[in-house]
Amino acid sequence: MKLAFLGDIHSNIISLRKAIKLCISEGVDKIVSLGDTIGYGNEPNEVCRLLIDCKICLLYTSPSPRD
Repeated sequence: MKLAFLGDIHSNIISLRKAIKLCISEGVDKIVSLGDTIGYGNEPNEVCRLLIDCKICLLYTSPSPRD
């Protein structure tokens, strides 16, 4: 099984679409989002809808403490 891991999407629908297309062209079986999915960008609803439509697995961990 070929996996792809995405992170720091930050509501950037254009880059997310490009990443998904690349994964498809490379024969990826499953895409996992590691977090920082929304925020900063201006298209959080579109990003969430695309993640759901593409059945992308969302994996979240506790944030690391920052200095």
